[in-house]
Amino acid sequence: MRPLASASAILLILQGSSLLAAEHAHAQSASEDAQLAEARTHYERALSFFDEGRLPAALAEFEAAYASSHRPAILYNMGSVHARMGHAVEAVDTLRRYLAEGASFIDAARREAVENEIAIQQARIARVQLSLNVPGAEIAIDDVPIGQVGTDALRVSAGEHVISARADGFDPIRFRFSVAGSEQRTIALELSARASDAGLLELTANVPGASVELDGHSLGLTPIEFPVGLSMGSHTLRITRAGYREQERVVLIAASAHVTLEVELVPLESPPPGVATRVELTLPSTSHTVRIDGQRVAGNQLILPYGLHNLSVEAADIEPISRRIDVPQQDVFALDPDYQWTTSGRQSRLAGADSQRVNGSAITGVGGAVLLIGAGLLVGREVSAESSNLDLRRSAFGQFGACIPTSTRCQEFLVANQTRGVEQVPDAFEARTNELLSINEALAIAGGVLMGAGAATIIGGVVVFATAPSEDDIDRGTTLRVSLDVNPSGLSLHGQF
Repeated sequence: MRPLASASAILLILQGSSLLAAEHAHAQSASEDAQLAEARTHYERALSFFDEGRLPAALAEFEAAYASSHRPAILYNMGSVHARMGHAVEAVDTLRRYLAEGASFIDAARREAVENEIAIQQARIARVQLSLNVPGAEIAIDDVPIGQVGTDALRVSAGEHVISARADGFDPIRFRFSVAGSEQRTIALELSARASDAGLLELTANVPGASVELDGHSLGLTPIEFPVGLSMGSHTLRITRAGYREQERVVLIAASAHVTLEVELVPLESPPPGVATRVELTLPSTSHTVRIDGQRVAGNQLILPYGLHNLSVEAADIEPISRRIDVPQQDVFALDPDYQWTTSGRQSRLAGADSQRVNGSAITGVGGAVLLIGAGLLVGREVSAESSNLDLRRSAFGQFGACIPTSTRCQEFLVANQTRGVEQVPDAFEARTNELLSINEALAIAGGVLMGAGAATIIGGVVVFATAPSEDDIDRGTTLRVSLDVNPSGLSLHGQF
C-alpha cells in the first residue's frame, strides 16, 4: 500500500477510507491479474504526477487506471483532480458517478461529505443558453465539439470560455466570454454570410479579458483569435476593461482588404476602489525576467486590475513560463507560478549536492587522520626510549640535578659515567635532561594542537556533508520565498492501491 506523500498540497481535503476496496478474495484469472497490474501502474504514475503538480497528466493516468480496473473509488480521485483544476462540471458529474457506482461500500458519513463537496462545485457552475441565426451550425466550447444548438442550457464552469460556430457559406466566429458561478447567461451568435469582396480585420491587444464591441455588437473578450469579416466602409471598435482607459477606434475596410489593428490598453493611474488587486508574486531564485502583459516588472509586489493577464517568466536553469493568470477581485492575491528546474539545471544542482557530500566526507577523513596523528604523538612520547630514560633521570636525581647517593638508579648512572669526572656529571646530566624535557613538552603541545585541529576539521566536514541539499530541497529552491496557499477544506486524494 502506498500513501500519498503530499496530501496537504491539494485543494480538496477529506478524511476517509482508502482509495480502493480490498482485493478480490477469489482467485483471479491471468487476464484479470494483468489488468489489475496495468491499473496499478497507471495509478502509481498518477500519484507521482499529482505530487509534481502535473494535474492534467495525473487526471489522464487516473482515467487509464479506471478504464483498466473499473474500480468505483478511482472516480473519487478523478473528481478531486477535476475540482482542483477548476472543472466544476466534470467534478460534479464524476463525484456523482462515484456515489452511484460505490453505493455498496460508501458509508453514510463519507457520502455526506462527498455530497457537500458536490454542492460546493455545483455553485461554481453557470448555465449558458445559446441562440444562433444559422440552423444546423456546428458549435464547440473550449474547442470541444458539442454538435448543434439545442433547447437546453449548457453547463460551464465559472471562468473564461470560448464558443466557436461554423457553417458552410458563412465566416466562422469565436466568441470569448466569462461567467460567474450560478450565473445564467444568454448568448446570441450571428454568422455572417461570406462575401467575395468582404474585408478582414485582425485585432490584437496587449491585455486579455478586455471587452470588444464592433459597431455596437459584442465580439467577446480579447484575444480575438480569428480575423473578423467586415463589409466595405467605416466600422467603430470599442475596447473596455475595468482598470484601463477605454479605447475607441474607427477602421476603414476596403474590398478584400486585410487590416491588422494593434490596441494597447493603458492602466488607470488611480483606479477606483475594488478594481485593482495587490499581487504578491513568488519570484524564481535565479536571475530572471518577469513580464506582465508584455511589460517588464521588477519586484514581487504588483498592483494589477483584477481579471486576466499574460504572465511570462524567463529565469536561468528554470523552465520558461508563459501562461494566462486570473487575478481575483480581492485585496491581496498570492501568486506562485510553480517554477520547475530545467533537466540540465536540476541535474547540475544534484551533481553539486553530491560533490558537496563527497567533499564533506573527504574533509571528515582528513580531520580524522590529523586527529590520529596528534593522538599518536601524545602516546608515542610516553613510550619512547628517551621518555623512559627521562624517567630514570628524574628518579636518579633530585630537583636540582644532584645525585641522591642512596638511589640505586643514581649508583647505576654513576657507574655508567665513571669515565667522566664526578663533578662534571651533574651539569651535563641536567643539560641533557632539560633538552629531553623540552622535546617531550614540544611533542605534547604538537599532539594536542593536531588533535584539536583534527576534531575541528571533522566537525567542519560533518557540517559540509549535512548541509548538502536533498532532492526536495533542490526542488523547493526554485523560489525565493514560500508562497501563501490558503485553501478551503473539501476533498483529498486517497493514496493507496
